[in-house]
Amino acid sequence: MKSYMTRIFSIEPGRWRFWVIAAILFKLAFLLFKIITRTHTEVHIDGFFGFADADAYAYLSPVDNLVHTGSYTPDYRMPGYGAFYFPFILLFSKGTACNLMILSQLLISAVSVYILALTAGNIFKSNTAFYIAFVLYSLSCYTSCFDGFLLTESITTSFLIFAVYLFILYFEKGRYPYIFLSGAFLTWAIFCRPVLLPFLFFFFIFLVLKAPRRTGSYLLFFSSFIICDAAWIRHNYKAYHIIAPLLNNTHTFFNPIIGSKTNAPKEYFTNGLSPDTVVDIHALMEKYGQAWGAPTIYELDDIFFNERNHRLLLVNTDAVPQYSYTSKFNRDSLEKLNRMIDTVNLEGMTNRQKRALAVVIDGKIDNYIASLKKEKPFVYYIKAPLILLRRFVMTSGSQLLFDKPVSRSNPAAYAIKLLFALLYYFVLVTAVFGMIRMWKQFFNFRSFQFLIMGIALYIILVHPLVLRFCDWRYSVPAYPFLLLCSVAGLAPYLNKMKGNRK
Repeated sequence: MKSYMTRIFSIEPGRWRFWVIAAILFKLAFLLFKIITRTHTEVHIDGFFGFADADAYAYLSPVDNLVHTGSYTPDYRMPGYGAFYFPFILLFSKGTACNLMILSQLLISAVSVYILALTAGNIFKSNTAFYIAFVLYSLSCYTSCFDGFLLTESITTSFLIFAVYLFILYFEKGRYPYIFLSGAFLTWAIFCRPVLLPFLFFFFIFLVLKAPRRTGSYLLFFSSFIICDAAWIRHNYKAYHIIAPLLNNTHTFFNPIIGSKTNAPKEYFTNGLSPDTVVDIHALMEKYGQAWGAPTIYELDDIFFNERNHRLLLVNTDAVPQYSYTSKFNRDSLEKLNRMIDTVNLEGMTNRQKRALAVVIDGKIDNYIASLKKEKPFVYYIKAPLILLRRFVMTSGSQLLFDKPVSRSNPAAYAIKLLFALLYYFVLVTAVFGMIRMWKQFFNFRSFQFLIMGIALYIILVHPLVLRFCDWRYSVPAYPFLLLCSVAGLAPYLNKMKGNRK
């Protein structure tokens, strides 16, 4: 076994066919494991063997409508993932198109494993760094499980890796196509995840400092985003008469009650998105919980959601911490809010009445948040974000391996889940150690080590501390860059051990 591993790690990083095929095999193993152990399907698509949840429709429906009716609606998400889906649905049936989507995601993700390993080798000038990055990223289920999902996590992460690799390659080779492609992949990642927009300016500052007076490279880097976003701004202006370079603010990302605070015309609310029919109470309650540090709506379900009849009910007021209450909003206020929420479930309520009641609930939550800011600023501005940060990072690292929670009554499944959780925390701990080793680079804005640390830290911090989102899947694009920080912590010691054996 030892000699076999030695032979593998003696294979040069330049043997790209070997490494990409190896990565594909790892990725296929994760996908097949997910398919074999599947117990239920959240969203059914005829002929589709992969995985989807309700979010998938938000990405795919606009493209389906564009192909069949010529109208790109609903359009409350940016079209990055839809652009990936478009050529498949144009040529194939829905099920086949979705299957080709996830297979393409898997292949792209496999290539990104190799590219990430090359990036590690380039940054740390070591083949050992290449091997560590390849092994750790190939074995990780934290990102691989998303390859089979109709969600943005897989390609966003892959395209961000490509953007960084090509960005570094530009400085090594000095060839303009690299900086253009880096900007193109970064643009695509931003159109999948708008929260990544600051990376454009982050990369640009890095580019100016490291390559001053190369104005041609600046234009090439920004060209893809300028062209694509100009088209998107034009679309939003024609549809809503607003200048919206990113999200057009017509859905729950910023606005839990669809259409209540937007300039969207009534024609927008076709295909099921009528302002008289859509009420997202879950998003409202998530906004309430995030103010005091409740994590995601999925954990809020334990407080508000009765799964037996799919009605929003306050089932356990004791689960709401005392520190969250104010003089304007106490436990009695929460009980009253719960009764209002339950009214939305009544069969006799018309859709318009439900929507009107949701506006009232939204106002009460806004008043509560205002009182929390005024009376308990420490809770709102410091305690709650830190709680969200802890929940965002301290996950099992293996949530998607199985469809349902795994208990110790199933020792095999529990052992598998525990193994991947240990791998996640190993990467996390060694990444922190690697950042400590690279601490001098925190102040070196020309260092590629600063670049990878900045990417990882931005994604990890902006979601819980600024946006107050702590659904763990938002951290997935940060993981490969945390892994590079882990390599920084591990590679010197492995090199030293290798030298001692000689």
